Order: sequence, then C-alpha cells, then structure tokens
Amino acid sequence: MNKKELRKYAIELRKSLTYNKDLLEEDLLKLVKDYKTIAIYNPLPYEIDVTFLKKYDFNLCYPHTFGYDMEFYMNPSKFSEGRFHVLEPLDGTLVDKKDIDIMIVPALVINSRNYRIGYGKGYYDKYLNNTNIKTIGICYKELFLDFLEENNDVKLGEILICRQ
Repeated sequence: MNKKELRKYAIELRKSLTYNKDLLEEDLLKLVKDYKTIAIYNPLPYEIDVTFLKKYDFNLCYPHTFGYDMEFYMNPSKFSEGRFHVLEPLDGTLVDKKDIDIMIVPALVINSRNYRIGYGKGYYDKYLNNTNIKTIGICYKELFLDFLEENNDVKLGEILICRQ
C-alpha cells in the first residue's frame, strides 16, 4: 500500500483498537522522566492520548498550526478547535525549538526504520527538519507496518508501541 492507502487504512482500523492506559503511562514515563520541556498533542478521537502527563511536573507545550507552519505554546490556559479538529492553544508562551527537550509525535503508522505516517500535511516533518529535538513516536502495535518513507520525512528517535 502507498502512504495514502495506509493512512486511510490506519484511520479506519484504529477505531477498533485499544491500549492499556496504565501501561502506556508507565512506558512513556520511563522515556521522558529525565526531561523537563515536553511537546505533546491533544488527541483526536481514536488517537493515543498522552495528556495524562499534565499531572506530572513537566513543562508541556502544545502545537498550534497556521498556514503551512506549526509552533508550540507552553502553559496555555485556553484551547480551541483548530482547522484540523485538534484542540490548539489560544494563549501561553511561544516556545523556541531549541527549548523543547523531547517531542511526543502522534502517528497513524510507523515503520521498522522509525518513520511515521501522519495525516499528510507535513507539519511535524517540517517543524522537526534541521533540529536536534529528541522524538518519541507512539503507535498501536497493529499499525507498526512497513512502507517506504519519502525524502522529506523525518526519522523518529524512539518508538513506543502501546501494549494491550
């Protein structure tokens, strides 16, 4: 399957997938415990939810898209549905890329070479290009599939496959 077909397949399949939230929390905390500023995301329906990190002592920052770009805001107090139906920050402090210790990147599909398929707009790849931000891709076990990455795709650092 090509990326477009895999994207469609993944969006449909994950409606029937589950993961153990306690195991996810345990696994993710092991990966991020030594970091302070973490970029996360507000999940779409059926997307893996990492917002439980709010209850820990991290500086969390959230993406906001505009045009063909993305930026991150720390400590927002207000969110609103963005154009992709994701809750995006309306306020907070703009975070410079160099101040993000690690980024948790949502993924529809991840391959064995640590590349991901997202929703196809390239926001994360563009943001991460030419940075040294450490990344964690999170995926369902059933959506750890093979595909050929493209030149503009950015390789992820760590991969966390959700356990059941």
